[in-house]
Amino acid sequence: MELKGRVAFGRMEAVTFGRPANEALLEEIKNYDANRVFLLASGTLNRNTDEIDKIRRSLGNKCVGEFFDMSPHTPRKDVVAATKLAMEKKADLIVTFGGGSLTDAAKAITLCISNNITEVSKLDELRNGNSVDGGTLIGPSIPQIT
Repeated sequence: MELKGRVAFGRMEAVTFGRPANEALLEEIKNYDANRVFLLASGTLNRNTDEIDKIRRSLGNKCVGEFFDMSPHTPRKDVVAATKLAMEKKADLIVTFGGGSLTDAAKAITLCISNNITEVSKLDELRNGNSVDGGTLIGPSIPQIT
């Protein structure tokens, strides 16, 4: 089956550099009026540095959930596990720290949340551009900072 379509990407809003991540993040989340931040970071970064702990402390009670178990290449089982946790915590912003697999995961998680996908098998149904109930696919409803 040949698929056809078009994906329009929004422009990148900003790139911040030369500042501590925890300070820059606090400033950035004000732009989103976010109160329920879900952190998605590499397990290595969490275990071997104090950066995630600094971010966690800076966010305080705005940090409602964390996921550090994303495997390389963004396996769907990990995406669904993180999606379920973000939904359970009622996240209103996904923030990632780490590599490309985490960035890809955050994109998928926001799409899964918008389309109420909580099973790996339901991800295949999105390939046609349809939602799991056969209607129009709903775009991400919560923002992501990567």
